[in-house]
Amino acid sequence: SATGEPDAAADAGRFEVGLADGSRAEAHFDPDSLVFLLGDGIHQVLPKDAAPRLRAAPHALSAPPTGAGGARAWYGRMVLPPKEAVIPASLSENRKTFGTLRAIMVEATLGGVEDPEAMSLGCSAPDLRPTHRELSACEAGTIFCWNRCMNTTEDRGVWYGVSDEICAEQGKQLQCTDVRGHIYNSSYDRHGDYNPNCAAPDAPHVNSDFPTLPGYPTDPEVCDQEAWDAFSATDGFEFSTALGPRGKLMWNVVEGEGGPAIESKMAYNGLFGYTSWGLRNNALGAGKNGMQGAWVAMALPGDDYTLTGGLNLSLPGSLLPYQIDEVHSRFRFWKGSGQPDSAANQGRNGEPIPTVPDTLYNKSIHATGCFSSMSFTASVLGEEAITIDGSDNVIWAANVENA
Repeated sequence: SATGEPDAAADAGRFEVGLADGSRAEAHFDPDSLVFLLGDGIHQVLPKDAAPRLRAAPHALSAPPTGAGGARAWYGRMVLPPKEAVIPASLSENRKTFGTLRAIMVEATLGGVEDPEAMSLGCSAPDLRPTHRELSACEAGTIFCWNRCMNTTEDRGVWYGVSDEICAEQGKQLQCTDVRGHIYNSSYDRHGDYNPNCAAPDAPHVNSDFPTLPGYPTDPEVCDQEAWDAFSATDGFEFSTALGPRGKLMWNVVEGEGGPAIESKMAYNGLFGYTSWGLRNNALGAGKNGMQGAWVAMALPGDDYTLTGGLNLSLPGSLLPYQIDEVHSRFRFWKGSGQPDSAANQGRNGEPIPTVPDTLYNKSIHATGCFSSMSFTASVLGEEAITIDGSDNVIWAANVENA
């Protein structure tokens, strides 16, 4: 509910909404409330005569300052439509999908030319435009790269050492590229690793992913539920838990080489691009929900990793501990056994990435044309002790498409 009456607990913070008549009122919520706020684009989706009439309400949250040394946490999430969702109110006769219009909007914004149809995305009618937009122009010494302005000399602890002048001396142009030297393409929406770089004038734009694994995608008639149940059976393990809809982690507490240890197996429903599980970084402020700075064990299907070519799949794979970088989640910055430390693949500030001792033993990797698993015993992941009682917060990841 929303009223104009003052909140008795105003010192705990205020959440205000703008009412249809232009006035502001404080909203009062029951404890543990979950609040959904609609965007103006909801009117492009719902029928005009929909009842009750929904409205995108302007809102504001204010809170008193914390005391000395105090901290406040808040969380919000914006939910976008699926890429394939058709926008009913798009101007063209052939109605376009959200993914298509969003890509056009990004390209139009970066190019400084507004596309009327795309720029109405998120508004209640195709003839409306957003009144505020973040400018894509970057200051001198920076370049728009990976959806933000990146410093071309040193950015967030990573040394790039390029500029317009340096690139011109090489007969090249300052560009935002991926590790293959392909120019950043904001309309090609893929997770990647981009940075300022000197690129040839005719360098290609990013328009494809890395090559897929042999056998991708898998045959659903062969890799069916019955086959997966047999592959991922937990026989011989006392404990197990699901890792999302496609993975399983199973383990025993055993007497290891130096005392109690965890005998573990991770099974995943998909081809073997990599599999990994580890211990969430619980430090206050750890990035990406505790991923950055975390210690993990990861199995790779090949060796001789390079930035441009990935793994050499003709070589034997590995199962080793790593520490994900505290600032950069990209694999080339991880600390761990087997990490590249050549001049082309050095860590932050130009220092070689350090290695860590291999603390895993009784290791094995099993991969089929459908599924993969990795097994090991350990009491420590790199430099992080595993809590034997099972109270650790676990993170995990897998790649079933490429390596």
